[in-house]
Amino acid sequence: MELVNVKIRRYPDLIKGIVIMRNTQWLVLAENVVDYVLDGFLFINHDYIQNVIVYPHDTIEYKVLSIKKSPDLIFPNIEGYSDLIEYLKGNSVLIAIGRHKQNSILVGYVADFNKEAFSLIPIGVDLQELPIVKINYKQIRYISVMSDYLTSISNYLSKK
Repeated sequence: MELVNVKIRRYPDLIKGIVIMRNTQWLVLAENVVDYVLDGFLFINHDYIQNVIVYPHDTIEYKVLSIKKSPDLIFPNIEGYSDLIEYLKGNSVLIAIGRHKQNSILVGYVADFNKEAFSLIPIGVDLQELPIVKINYKQIRYISVMSDYLTSISNYLSKK
């Protein structure tokens, strides 16, 4: 197990999590949102990672999280942007996208994609669909999936 803090360029706060996977495009974490709670997965774009700080094995955080069962990532063969976006679209996964500001995310479903960008059907704070937004892959700092927040919204929308 590897517990890390990740500094994303232009974000004031660090993101903590357990490393699930690394590849050429993404650092994938099981996010440690508070104390010893793991909640969802973050696909962090390597292009925006400023620094990764690995927790020493003798810290209390490491010791507590290392005895928890590390969540399994269910995304097969995710390398580049289009691999991830294609999987998310094909499985209708609700996502949150972090771009230029840490305190601002876009939540929605992938509508369509190509090799440069994808279209998102955003979900507003009132849980209504908003007009489609085009997002260039190079703007993505991270994509969050399967968090309690996103699962709750997805469950609500599926019952409507």
